[in-house]
Amino acid sequence: MCNKVNNEKGFSLIEMIITVIIVGIVATGFYMMFMTGLSKGADPVQIAQAVEFAQQRIERLIAMKMRLGYTDIALNVGEGTWTALPSPYEKFEEKIDIAYVDSNLVNPTYSGSDTGYKLIQVTVRWGGSYNVRLVAVVTDS
Repeated sequence: MCNKVNNEKGFSLIEMIITVIIVGIVATGFYMMFMTGLSKGADPVQIAQAVEFAQQRIERLIAMKMRLGYTDIALNVGEGTWTALPSPYEKFEEKIDIAYVDSNLVNPTYSGSDTGYKLIQVTVRWGGSYNVRLVAVVTDS
């Protein structure tokens, strides 16, 4: 009598080839999504430059408040307009909004009575769709 041992454990060659093809297709899809995301994302150098400029602007406004007082003309309440920046920031635009805000730091308003708190928002934008916004609060004390 002849006993055949049936050893059919593991994967066949066809199953392995199909698995490799499927994994390759999925990996290619993920790679394409990743590369598209990288190419459409903001440049980290430009983000750093925009943050640097916005921080400098806020620090200058706070220094003016310390030197000249809370009611200084540079801290007049109002919504700003977009202006181009000087070299080396010529690819950027800035907007400075200054609003009154209550003691809970909510409900900013460009009109009304002085609450003793002013919310300063410096927004720097570039490339049409990217922007950085830094916010500070100054008080009359």
